[in-house]
Amino acid sequence: MIVDTNGEEGHMSSVSGASADLMKQLEELLETQKISRLLIEFGYLLDTKNWRAQAELYADDGVLELAFAGVTVTKEQLVKGEGKGLRDYRLTQHFSTNHRIELDGDTAHSRSYMLAIHMYEDPFKHADVGGFYDCDYVKVDNVWKFKKVVVNVNWTAGDSMLPHPE
Repeated sequence: MIVDTNGEEGHMSSVSGASADLMKQLEELLETQKISRLLIEFGYLLDTKNWRAQAELYADDGVLELAFAGVTVTKEQLVKGEGKGLRDYRLTQHFSTNHRIELDGDTAHSRSYMLAIHMYEDPFKHADVGGFYDCDYVKVDNVWKFKKVVVNVNWTAGDSMLPHPE
């Protein structure tokens, strides 16, 4: 029998139950933060055009789906293509906000707001898109990786995006 200092039974077991709940909440918070950082790194690496590092964010069978263009890119194609779709822009800025993350063991799903600005050589010309990143994740060697990133564009503004012939 567990007795606390006031002589009441069961107090310590409720403290350890609360402690276990708190540890579970802390673990969930840490895991969602890791995924949020992955989303932020995704945008940063697009903007720095570091395609090899971008590919490392994906599981081996991970894909990037540009739903608005009907294009799916594999991890290998990310490296080989060297960012074909962004190479003609002087500068890009990809923002990911309002990360809504759902954990399910070693897999997860998120939806986040997306704003992408694409600057041409002329500083007054830009093509902007907004929408969502819908992402599936898997843990590989205890590290979160993208299984699938779907870029859903809901609106565009500014100049039109450059066509990129194959």
